[in-house]
Amino acid sequence: MAKLDKATFSAFIPPLQSAIRTGGDGGRVTLEVPETDMGEFAKLIAMRGQRLRVTVAIHNHDQTNDRKLHI
Repeated sequence: MAKLDKATFSAFIPPLQSAIRTGGDGGRVTLEVPETDMGEFAKLIAMRGQRLRVTVAIHNHDQTNDRKLHI
């Protein structure tokens, strides 16, 4: 069984104005995840409703536009 207290996957914030939103109740971010990382991403379903700690880091500084996604 997969460990359900951590999920690690690659993603990017799409170039849409609505991808990062702020409001009276906080902020929201939309992420796009490649099919190759869907197994890890699916763990988020089990984490729904839990308070999460989120760390965001750029994966590879040399490839600033590496968005080969098949969604």
